[in-house]
Amino acid sequence: MQKKISIGAALVIVLLCCLATFQVSYVALQNKFEKKYLGEAVTSVNNLYAVSGAQSSAGNNAQSGSDFISRLASKMAEVDSIYRELYLGELDDDALIDAAIAGYVAGTGDDYAAYYNTVQFEEFMSDLEGELAGIG
Repeated sequence: MQKKISIGAALVIVLLCCLATFQVSYVALQNKFEKKYLGEAVTSVNNLYAVSGAQSSAGNNAQSGSDFISRLASKMAEVDSIYRELYLGELDDDALIDAAIAGYVAGTGDDYAAYYNTVQFEEFMSDLEGELAGIG
């Protein structure tokens, strides 16, 4: 007994087999990729927190933040005392604070982040309004 199938049915069967093979390969390679590369990234982040003395639990995350703030305050106090002792000019505390915050934001490496003091923010907002004044 000979059974015949149409060319369209044979083509559909071949395409389904190809799709199933592709899907199995994709899932297997994705799992391998995640284990290799993402596992290394998670391990390196965990090692970074372990080196700084922080644990990976949520309770110690706040402790890590307060540890960062205390280290920052300590270094800033040291630099400030040296400048206040040896600097010949007058220091503007508000300008120093604004510059320190702007430096922190720039230090994150986020291209889309910016810090504006009050005057700069008001100028930025007036530029966004799109109102022009002048002749013509």
